[in-house]
Amino acid sequence: SAEGLQVARTTDIAAYEAYLEARQLYYARGHDNLNIALALLNEAVALDPNYAPAWSTLASVYSVYDFNTDNTQADAERWGRAGMAAARRAIALDPLSGEAQARLGSFLVESRDLVSAMERFDRALELSPNDASVLNTIAQHYSEFGYFESSLELARRALEIDPAVPLYNNSVGGVLSRTSESNLDEEVRYFRAGIAIDPQLEFLWSNTYKAYQLRGRREDALRVLEEQQQFFPDSRFLSHRLRLVRAWGDGPDAIRAILDELMPWVRVD
Repeated sequence: SAEGLQVARTTDIAAYEAYLEARQLYYARGHDNLNIALALLNEAVALDPNYAPAWSTLASVYSVYDFNTDNTQADAERWGRAGMAAARRAIALDPLSGEAQARLGSFLVESRDLVSAMERFDRALELSPNDASVLNTIAQHYSEFGYFESSLELARRALEIDPAVPLYNNSVGGVLSRTSESNLDEEVRYFRAGIAIDPQLEFLWSNTYKAYQLRGRREDALRVLEEQQQFFPDSRFLSHRLRLVRAWGDGPDAIRAILDELMPWVRVD
């Protein structure tokens, strides 16, 4: 409708530019990126309170914020409420937004209202069957529910639609890792494809490392960490992980000694 088209766009150039930048930061993940994205999106909706895509993306940022920041349970609950409110605001402005419907479904999952969540996911797929972001969001939840076949189909469709988004490569690899017939080489191939697009995304390196580590492939896991360190030379966490993996074959006493040394560095809440 003309009204729906209006709320899906904005005449405020500053709001649009803030939205675009925030969306890229959202895909990149990471604590600092998401903090900046939140600031930009709050700026965008302040400039144009009726800009539905900005509200929808604000909900999307809140949906992953808990997993990318240090927080308390109270923080997570507060962000969840803010995210659900943003998703509902987006739907109120544009009921035909598949992304907003999918994101509201995500928050309903967190609220353990799975029946309503599945209704939102079905509606999102009906409205936006070719929106890669919608497909990827729902694929993640289907994987959590154990619907691996449907999850993998949606994740692969998202990647086919937009192969330039590293997050979608990560999603396919992640779903594959959860299946009963997981194939290490195939998992790693998708993670590596994402790294090739953007080697600054730490979660892709971490998932590649874990794929080897969980199968006892110490030397391969070590090579991944050493390669990652070239891109993150100042990461203390990565340096500590490297030390632990190198001590892997030296027995529990060696590992325990490193852990004892690191305890003052590890923050205990």
